[in-house]
Amino acid sequence: LQLGKFQNTLSVLHMSANKDQDFADLNSLPIVRHEKEVIDKLRDSAQLASSTLSEGMKAAVQGATTDDIDKAVHEHIIKHDAYPTPIDYMHFPKSVCTSVNEVLCHGIPDERPLRSGDYCNIDVTCYLNGYHGDNSAMVMIGKVHPDIQKLIRVTREAMFKAIEICKPGVPYSKIGEVI
Repeated sequence: LQLGKFQNTLSVLHMSANKDQDFADLNSLPIVRHEKEVIDKLRDSAQLASSTLSEGMKAAVQGATTDDIDKAVHEHIIKHDAYPTPIDYMHFPKSVCTSVNEVLCHGIPDERPLRSGDYCNIDVTCYLNGYHGDNSAMVMIGKVHPDIQKLIRVTREAMFKAIEICKPGVPYSKIGEVI
């Protein structure tokens, strides 16, 4: 099957899918409204993930290793009586995912020193009081290529534009339209 690079992408995806699978239309499902206690716990776990991400970003400096980032993240989460979600999830060996340069996602921290020109996504997830907080950020080490700087800036702008429209009653599909 020869197709242009992006021509008929949806058709190809449909043809490769298992025809016997049914997928729920997420836009037709009811919106779940949580009690204040649940929202407070969700907020607490998200705030811990945010402060943990800040600690990880501080550790992401030239000469440091992604293991150094992992240590900073692990200690911050444990200090707050929470658990680093990634540990042993699908046998993942660390407390944080660090994806350097061309590693797309879920990179495993190691002893390779970060160098000027590297860019690293730090993906933090923590479990606190029954709920997961999850976030990530891209950090640039030293002088990063202008194309990478632009990619990071544009994807961040797209994320914030998508967040702006998120509210009850807005279909998930609107997020993709905005991006």
